[in-house]
This record gives sequence, structure tokens and C-alpha cells, in this order.
Amino acid sequence: MRARYQHGRIDRRKRKRGPDVWQFRWIEGGKLKSMLLGTVDQLPKLDDANRAAQQRWIINTDRPQNQLATVTVGCLIDRYMKDEAPRRCRPNAQKNYRCIFEKHIRPHWGEYDVRKVKAVAVESWLESRAHSRQVKSHIRVLMHTLFQAAMRWEMVDLNPLGLVRQARKRLKAPRALTPTEFRTLLEQLSQPFRTMVLTAGCLGLRVSGLLSLQWGDFDFDNLAVKIQRSVVEGRIYETKTEASEGVLPVAPELGAALMAYRKVSSFSAGSDGAAPAVQKELLRHANIQTTLNIYTQAISDQKREAVDKVARSLYLTCTFQKPLSANC
Repeated sequence: MRARYQHGRIDRRKRKRGPDVWQFRWIEGGKLKSMLLGTVDQLPKLDDANRAAQQRWIINTDRPQNQLATVTVGCLIDRYMKDEAPRRCRPNAQKNYRCIFEKHIRPHWGEYDVRKVKAVAVESWLESRAHSRQVKSHIRVLMHTLFQAAMRWEMVDLNPLGLVRQARKRLKAPRALTPTEFRTLLEQLSQPFRTMVLTAGCLGLRVSGLLSLQWGDFDFDNLAVKIQRSVVEGRIYETKTEASEGVLPVAPELGAALMAYRKVSSFSAGSDGAAPAVQKELLRHANIQTTLNIYTQAISDQKREAVDKVARSLYLTCTFQKPLSANC
């Protein structure tokens, strides 16, 4: 029983003692060489031995026999999740990647030779999927990322996903709340959710940025807030990009609402109002000048005007002028 490759093969070899073993043999420099894959107890079928050979191939990329075995998309996924994802992705992103790989990609493409995955085939497969365009887009992007890794590991010369076309037009326009609907929503919320939704609406923050805010991030004298971190599934991270981190203007109405809530909040402490040297330590700045300047960075008039306009459009007398109790 054997599996043949272009310059090598897998054989089942008998031993005097113990179970038979699977052996991979190839020619290198005119000489026959071999590599033990495992016993038939460990690898009962030829397909199991074949997968073991592939795993050796993707783990030992600098060995000559690497060019002899077929590497499947399934093995590529295994290596990506073992070596690449932990270094480049947050735990929640790894969880999402694993879900997409196992639910969508591996069932169809897992046994394909990575060199035989073609753009047209992927395009047709995506079109046939009974999922939203957003889900299909996530699948395509992750497959593209996967094959970028395959290129770095010299498994393929080109990334076939780069040629995959996909419609980008939304099937359904996103539903946005009108200012009136937003005010109605606020009236139904208790604290702290009321102030959280108000802050998100006025500043346009992602949920991860909103959940990360601390009182020490705000400079109420200059009406500004610095986004310094994000919180995802209870874990604190640095912001993903430089664009996500920065100083945002705070509208006077939002500032008043936040200060009113702070008076009744259980977490009313913060670094603002403390001596500059104390703020420097709390904010982990090497130079105190950084602390003094961080909230007084130039915020363009256009940006502040835009933020004020949003706050005014969401304005509600009871929201900003009525004292916010812990139970309102």
C-alpha cells in the first residue's frame, strides 16, 4: 500500500517487532532518503499517513522533501491557526477565524491541493453560498489572508483570492436612527446605559472604544477625550490602529451630561484634576510635557463643529439639563 508523489512515495513497511510503520521516501542528490511518519496504530489508514506527511511538510518548510508532498487547504489552515494567528490576532479574532474556517472553508476546500485552488472556482462557490454578502465577504477576506501566508511560506506563487470578484452593493440599506428616535431610545434607558448610548451617539465610538473609557481619559476643562485602549469580551487591548487612537472634541452638552452622571457614579475617581506629576505616572508618559500637551493637541475647528452639530441634533432638554440620577 503506497501513495505516490512526483519525486517520492509513502510505503507501509513491516517490522520484525511491533506494528507496521508508514515511511515517506524520496530522492535527494541521487540518493534514496526516508522519513518515518508513524505506526499503523497511530495512523490506521493511508489517508492518515498522507495527512501526516503534509503536516511534516508545512512545519519543516526548509527541508528538501517539502516539494514532494501535496499540501491541502486543511493543513494550511492548521498551520495558520497554530503559528500565525496567535502572533497577529487577538483571542476574539482567533475565535472568529476558527469559526469561519471550520463552518465554511474547511468543509468544502479542506482536501484541495493549495496549488489547485483557482479564482473562478472560489468565485462560483461564494456565489452559490446561501449567506449574506457580509458573511461571504468575511470568508473571502480570510481566505485571502490564508493564501497570503501560503505565499510567504512558498507553498504557492500567487494568491488566487486576489482575482476573486465579489459584489459589494448591500442587499439591504443599514437602518439608522433619526434624532427623534435616538431621543426616544434614551428616555427608555436607565443608567449607566443612558450615558453610554449618549456618549456613543455623540462621539461615534465603536463599542470596544466606548467600554474602555475612564474618567481620566476626559479633560472637561478643554472639552476633549483621549481614546487610549479598547475592551473586547472583557479583555483590555491597545487600539488596533493609530487612527483609532487620538483626541476627540467633546460637545458642551455631552460634557455636561457626563459631569452630571459622574456625581452619582460609583466610579467617580480619575486622574484629571490630579497634579501633573501624578497624571504622568497614571498615564505612563515618559515626559511630563507629553501629559501637559496631550489634551491640548490641536483639534480642528471643523472637527469640533461637526461634533457639536451631532450633539445639537441629538439634543433633549431632559437629557442634558435635568440632573441624571443613578436610576433615571
